[in-house]
Amino acid sequence: MPEIAEMCRRQNLEVFQLHAGEDLHAAVSATKPVALTWNLSNAQPGDWGFICRLWNYPHLSQTPFLFYGQLAEDQVGMTGFVVKSSNTGTLLDAILAMNPSEGSGPVLIVDDDPHVQAAHQALVADELPGFPIRIAEDGEQALDLMKEEVPSLVLLDLVMPKLSGADVLDQMRADSHLRQVPVIILSNKMMTLVDADRIKGHANVTLQTKGIWSDAETASAMNRAIFGEDTLPAHTSGLVKLAIAYLHQNYARPISRREIAEAVGVSEDYISRIFNCDLNISPWDYLNRYRVLRSKHLLVSIDESVGHSACKVGFKDQAYFSRVFSKISGMSPQAFREKSLN
Repeated sequence: MPEIAEMCRRQNLEVFQLHAGEDLHAAVSATKPVALTWNLSNAQPGDWGFICRLWNYPHLSQTPFLFYGQLAEDQVGMTGFVVKSSNTGTLLDAILAMNPSEGSGPVLIVDDDPHVQAAHQALVADELPGFPIRIAEDGEQALDLMKEEVPSLVLLDLVMPKLSGADVLDQMRADSHLRQVPVIILSNKMMTLVDADRIKGHANVTLQTKGIWSDAETASAMNRAIFGEDTLPAHTSGLVKLAIAYLHQNYARPISRREIAEAVGVSEDYISRIFNCDLNISPWDYLNRYRVLRSKHLLVSIDESVGHSACKVGFKDQAYFSRVFSKISGMSPQAFREKSLN
C-alpha cells in the first residue's frame, strides 16, 4: 500500500511480505518486525488462520498491527489500529469482532516423566501464552481431563503406564468432541511399522521424536497444529509416519532416498515433498538427526571408539560422521562424550 510504503520510507524501515504458506517461526525470527499490516481487500480464505497465528505468536505480543481494507469503490484506507497488549481492547477483540469463536481450550501435556512435563510446560507457557496448561501423568488421567474440557492441543507420549498414547489417540478419534483436536506425539520410542500403521489413519496428528527437534522447531509445530490450515490429509501424513518408522528400523545401515520411497509406495520426489510439508525437514535430514541421536547413547554408554559408534549408526566414514554430528550438536563426538561423562 502507498501509505505503508511512505511510512516505512520516512522511518527508514524495510518492507517484508509474509505469505500464509510460509513458516511463521522462521520468518519472524529472521525479520524481527516492528509492525504488522494486513490488507483485507486482498484477503484469501486461508489468511484468517494465519492471522490468528500471528496474534498468538509470543514475540509479536506488543507489536502494532494495522488493518487495511476496501472502504468504497477505488478507495482504500486504514480501518483499524490496535497495539497488542495484555490489557483489554487488544487485537484479539478487534479480529474476533469480525469472526467470533468459542474461545480456546487448554494445551494438555500427557507424559509420565516429570522432567519432560516440566520442559514441555515451560515451552508451552513461553510459546503459547494465554493458553491454560493441563498435565496428565498417564492415558487414563488424560481422557478424564478431556471429558471435563476439550483441549486446543495435546502433546502426547506413546509409552505410558495404564493406557498407551496410541490407546488414548484411538479413544480421542472415536469421540466426536475430540476427533478434530490436534495431537503432537512426542516420544523417544523407536517406531515400528506396526506403531506407524496404527496411528497413520488418524487426522491432525504430527509425530516428533524426542531429542531430534529444537525447542524452536517444536514451538513452530505447536503453532501450526493449533492455527495452521495447511495440514496434510490423514492418508498422506500416514505415509510420512511409515517413512519415519522405516528410518527407525533401518538407520544402522546405508539407506537411499529411493529405498525410503519404495518402502512406502510413492516416488522419491513425493516422499520428500510431503515429509517437508509435515515436518519442515527432508527425510535425509531426519535420518541424520536420528543417527546422531542414537550415536549419543552409544558414546556415553559404551566404551568404544568414535569410529565404531559411527559405524553402528550407519556412518561408514568417521570424518563425515564427525562433521554431521558437530553440525547438529554444536560439538564433536569426542567433546560430547567428555562432557557427558564428566
